[in-house]
Amino acid sequence: MNINPKFITILILFCLTIQQNSYAQPNEDSILQIIKTTTDDSIKYLQFFTLVRQFKFNNLDKTKQYTDSIYNLYKKTDNEKYKGIADYYYGFYYRKLNEYEKAIHHYQESKKYGLESEYFSLYAVSISEIAGVYIDQGILDKALEINIEAVNFDEKATDHNRNPRLSNSYNSMGLIYGRMKEYENALLYYRKAIKIAANKENESIPAGNMAEIFMVQGIADSLLKYSTICHRLNKEINNPRGLAYSEWLQAEAYYMNQEYDLAEEAGLRSVALYKQYPEKILMTDAYYILSKALFKNKKIHDAVSTANKAIDISKEIDDASLITKGYGILSEIYEEANQFDKALANHKLYVEGLNKMDQLKNNDLLQDLSIKYDTAQKNQKIAEQKAEIALKSVQQNKLIGGLIILGLIPFFLYYRFKNKQKIDKQKLELLKKEKKLLAIDYMIQGQEEERKRIAQDLHDGLGGFLSSAKIQMKNIKQEGKEIQNLSLFNKAENLIDKAYQEVRRISHDMMPGALVDFGLFAAIEDLAMQINQLGKLKIQTYCTSTDSNIDKGKQSIIYRIIQEAIANTIKHAKAEKMLIQITSNDKAINLTIEDDGIGFNPTATHEGIGLKNIKSRVNYLNGKIDIISNPNEGSIYEIELSH
Repeated sequence: MNINPKFITILILFCLTIQQNSYAQPNEDSILQIIKTTTDDSIKYLQFFTLVRQFKFNNLDKTKQYTDSIYNLYKKTDNEKYKGIADYYYGFYYRKLNEYEKAIHHYQESKKYGLESEYFSLYAVSISEIAGVYIDQGILDKALEINIEAVNFDEKATDHNRNPRLSNSYNSMGLIYGRMKEYENALLYYRKAIKIAANKENESIPAGNMAEIFMVQGIADSLLKYSTICHRLNKEINNPRGLAYSEWLQAEAYYMNQEYDLAEEAGLRSVALYKQYPEKILMTDAYYILSKALFKNKKIHDAVSTANKAIDISKEIDDASLITKGYGILSEIYEEANQFDKALANHKLYVEGLNKMDQLKNNDLLQDLSIKYDTAQKNQKIAEQKAEIALKSVQQNKLIGGLIILGLIPFFLYYRFKNKQKIDKQKLELLKKEKKLLAIDYMIQGQEEERKRIAQDLHDGLGGFLSSAKIQMKNIKQEGKEIQNLSLFNKAENLIDKAYQEVRRISHDMMPGALVDFGLFAAIEDLAMQINQLGKLKIQTYCTSTDSNIDKGKQSIIYRIIQEAIANTIKHAKAEKMLIQITSNDKAINLTIEDDGIGFNPTATHEGIGLKNIKSRVNYLNGKIDIISNPNEGSIYEIELSH
């Protein structure tokens, strides 16, 4: 019986693939044997591609070697796909070496191939990588401009790979805004990335990036929450690199919460995993948090040794900021250990490192200005040359232009007439909408005024009567001490007291005094304090800037939205903690409400009255609301209201 050798090769390849999960490391020798025994170039390409991905993060030389092999296949077969993939990994290789011009050149080539061949995943990821190169250089405006191109492309796409690409593009937007310290925008895009993530890996990456934002902001609870989500997802897909990263994040969270034993354990696990899949920058961060935890646990010798390992790795990769960070940590350790000579020596190195980094920044700024000046000079010369050419052709174009204009005048008049009709119709529709909105506005204002009036009447009228009745009852009780049995009298007095307290509560709920007297932010903090005192839910508020630029009418409606969200959480979510964040700038008000409850399905057809009330108030303010919720992972309300 004769068996086709090509069939045997494919069968071996299939069996090898079945035995491996997505993050298992294939045996290099086995793959090279397959390449050696096959004559099929497509199978060779798949094996070289597997090897490139295997060594991508831990052996740059082998990454380059097998990328060269893919490129040689292109030269042999003229298959443009092989060149496109090779260009992408050449870009990765040169980016790791900080050879940015070469990296951008190859990424541009892979981007071009992706668009021309409708290989849109390669097109979009190449754009994101180009943006990443500009991020590496600190040219954030350019990175943002490029990444917006990827987002716009993916949002309009309809192919089946659209969501994974868009999730990646949203995550890149979050990274850029994070580097720009626009943390609210960063969190907004990370949540968008999580919402449309096509798989657990796509979901774990923005979850980890969100944890880093909360680490920078010093919000320990949220840091621990998202680092735990990141860890769970990476554990489910057996991703060792992702687990190393999430263990580091959890170590940072435990350290922030002063749980130093847990921080040490997580740091040790992170370092151990990074030793298997070396990512030197991230490994350095893991060593540093481990060093700090060991120091807090009074293991001074181990803390010093660990910090020195991190400094050695930082020197290998020539990262000045990480080297400087290490000297700062050593200085603190030695100072606490009363070894002041070593503390002083490391502090000097720390200060020198800071000064060098400042000098490098200044040099980069001067170089950037010089480049801009040279570019401006060249552009001016080009503009002058173009002006001379244009001047020569103006007279010739005048006659032709005049004839064309004369011919177009009748068409222009007709178009103007039709356009005026269209504009008049649009104005009429707009007027109708404005009237409808005005009616709604009057209704809302009327409701708020009625709330205020009823609250005032309850407090001043019925509250006053009940207060007077209570005083009279006390007088009667004082005068009637000789009566033996006052039980019915006491019950009546208790009922009046409860009625008085209930009137005060209703009056406060309808129009909180803090909102009227002190504004929105103070009212929210007062509401959170009241809920915290009840012990049903622990609420943390985080308000930046000031509420003075928020219209009083909007303040009242925003307060009702938050009040409704808290009521929903207490009634349905079984949550223990809630975080309320409000930021305001010249353009918009951003409100984030987050709880750690049981979650719900935001896309369900049936909505409760509370959720409908929240959405209707947001719509009334011409705002946007985005709800993210999964079972046992809490709920997040992202609300944006324009000024």
